[in-house]
Amino acid sequence: MTELALLPDGRGWSLFENSAGAYEVERLTWSFLEPGRRELHTHLYVLAEITGNQVEIEQQSPHLP
Repeated sequence: MTELALLPDGRGWSLFENSAGAYEVERLTWSFLEPGRRELHTHLYVLAEITGNQVEIEQQSPHLP
C-alpha cells in the first residue's frame, strides 16, 4: 500500500507499507514552482519493520531544510 498526502498548508507525508511488515514513512513540505509542477522536501525519513507488537527502526534520517 502506498499513500501520499499533500495538505493545503504545504505539509504532507508519504507512506509505503508491504505485507511483510516493512514501512517507509516520510514527513515533507511541498510548494508550487509553476502551474503543473510541485516541489517536495523531505524533513524526516523512517524505515521500520513491524512484527506483531514489535517495531524495529532500521533507518531514521532527519532532513533539515
